[in-house]
Amino acid sequence: MKVLEKYYSILVIACIVLMLFFNIYANSQESQTVDEGVHLSAGYSYLIKNDFRMNREHPPLFKELSALPLLFFQDKLESPFEYDSWNEYNQWQFAKDLIYKSEMSADTIFFIGRLPAILLSILLGLWVFKWARQLFGLIAGLFALLLYTFSPNIIAHSHYVTTDMALTTFFFITIYYFYKYLKHDDKKNLVLTGIFLGIVLACKFSSIILIPILPVLYLIKNLYESNNETFIKSLKKFIKDFTLIYIIAFLVIFISYGFELKKPIDDHDIQLLQEKQQAYLAGQNTADLSNLEIKILEISDPQKQSGQNIDKLLKTIPVPAYSYFNGLVRIFFHNYHGHLSYLLGNYSDFGWWYYFPLAFLLKTPITTILITVFLILYAFYKILTKKFRRMKIVQFVKAIPFYLYCLILPPSIYFIFSITSHINLGLRHILIIYPFIFVLSGILINKINFKYKNFLVVIALLFYLFSSISVFPHYLAYFNEIVGGPNKGPKYLVDSNIDWGQDAKNLKKYMVQNDIPYVCLSYFGQAELTYYEIDFRYLPDINNYKGVNQINCVVAISVTSLLSEDKAYSWLLDYEPDEKIGYSIYIYDFRK
Repeated sequence: MKVLEKYYSILVIACIVLMLFFNIYANSQESQTVDEGVHLSAGYSYLIKNDFRMNREHPPLFKELSALPLLFFQDKLESPFEYDSWNEYNQWQFAKDLIYKSEMSADTIFFIGRLPAILLSILLGLWVFKWARQLFGLIAGLFALLLYTFSPNIIAHSHYVTTDMALTTFFFITIYYFYKYLKHDDKKNLVLTGIFLGIVLACKFSSIILIPILPVLYLIKNLYESNNETFIKSLKKFIKDFTLIYIIAFLVIFISYGFELKKPIDDHDIQLLQEKQQAYLAGQNTADLSNLEIKILEISDPQKQSGQNIDKLLKTIPVPAYSYFNGLVRIFFHNYHGHLSYLLGNYSDFGWWYYFPLAFLLKTPITTILITVFLILYAFYKILTKKFRRMKIVQFVKAIPFYLYCLILPPSIYFIFSITSHINLGLRHILIIYPFIFVLSGILINKINFKYKNFLVVIALLFYLFSSISVFPHYLAYFNEIVGGPNKGPKYLVDSNIDWGQDAKNLKKYMVQNDIPYVCLSYFGQAELTYYEIDFRYLPDINNYKGVNQINCVVAISVTSLLSEDKAYSWLLDYEPDEKIGYSIYIYDFRK
């Protein structure tokens, strides 16, 4: 143990090096995923123009961090602000105008833009180690760090210009500093809580769930206090503390939006809404409107007093960080209308309540699942003991160590919140639960003893490492052994769970290695295929398919397209693929 205490830093550094290797290698091998171009180009436009018209569905901070290194290479980047895509608010074309028309290669642009995400993954790994060590000791800290370092889902999303890793990192760190504040009642950790809350709120809208989570933890902690403060004093302290936290958080958001101060009437979305309202009042285009939208248009009718009041507010009151609130409204309506999702061979616009629980079971390593189940069973065992059964509710709450509330409640509430979502686009939306599980694994290392524990832990850890390494470097496609690994994954999930457009570059490599001049292609993604010099013909869909004899070529199809809702390429399901590129692009050789 003394040797470990002396040299543990070597193990920590080794984990950091491995994280860098996994992510930098994957970064160099993969083409852009669907959302990355939009995020990176939007971040670049924020920094250059301080204009937040692009990609308001996500707050700006992580996009700005990702685009920040590109400022050193402006002379090699296209200036896309004169293109129609900028004036027409076309974020997808704007991304292509910046990335694929620049002197700097698209691969280099993405390699540079992904570096901040990789650095964030290292930061989070260190915080996982730090908190686990503080709570459960050095061995538990190293165990948690190992689980984190080799987590296929963490690795998969640690090198993309998407907001999921930023949310995971800053959500966790916010809870860490709030726990430290509640434990020590000091201003430093209170201020840090406000700063990191602001950072996470400025990275992803779903982090707004932290706003009610923090007061819940605060109130639970107050149950532990044995002082004789009056209710009024406690209430004053509560109001004072959270006023400071939320003010600091909003200042961070305001800064991330470049101190934006905007009257709603000047916003493009409001202007479009007014045009839609005029059409509605004239009896036009009512079929495409939802009941909620109709209600809003009726309330804001300029012929009514309510509409006149709203119009006055829109024209007279400048709103700080206006685009943040605009983005919140956009996300609300996105969730209200739903998003087409795939699960177990079925499609739905509104998702399934069991989507994320099932995604967790399918894509989480067996070792992590076993640790989670073991800890849940152990908790129930402790609760059912006589000591706990005889307690009153307040006594029961106080008998549970407070750090458990901080490690269990935030990810659990977030998980439950996710279950209600109509946007079921991948395990990445619940990525935040993993660092909390890794820290909680320290309970198994430090607090629980049973026969053969050390032996079983070592075996489980070795299996975990093997499971992770076996899918290298295609971590996005990871599915655990229970469901048959990534080869069987598409039976259950597609999209960002396995196929996010990341293998366009690898398709070109495959074509070169196998002397394939062109392919018949259906590609799910946003990478510019001409950039990779992929010569292709469009793959005939089911309506134009006249039998395999007409297909005298090598077929390359993204698995998301293969299993599309319209079953456009269902005729291919009668054949076994000859190759799978990164598990996301299936190859069928139909050459005569």
